[in-house]
Amino acid sequence: MGGVGSLVLDKLFGLGRATPAEGAWVNGGSPTAGFLGNAPTGPFASSFNSIAGAAWADWLFRAALLGVGTALILGIGVRIAAISGGLLLTSAGRTLGLGRTWEQLPLVNRISILK
Repeated sequence: MGGVGSLVLDKLFGLGRATPAEGAWVNGGSPTAGFLGNAPTGPFASSFNSIAGAAWADWLFRAALLGVGTALILGIGVRIAAISGGLLLTSAGRTLGLGRTWEQLPLVNRISILK
């Protein structure tokens, strides 16, 4: 299982990829605390920081991941699910991929849209 599915399971059970066991949702952790609490700088950063860790935001985040994963698995609304999943996984490449290395390349530093 890859992508959104593994993210859902990792956030739910704390499999150690991006979420340690003590930060798992089943152990009382908040899936939005890190996701929204570490929002990048920008016009919406303070809004995201203010809702990080709220119970309603945790449930909404979980429902969004479940919806995207289900749509991709069933093959329905794949384009919408792919775009939505991409938005939910913003900056995931820094944690699980080569994103940090990529962002240090001179070309990427000059053309920010490549990040």
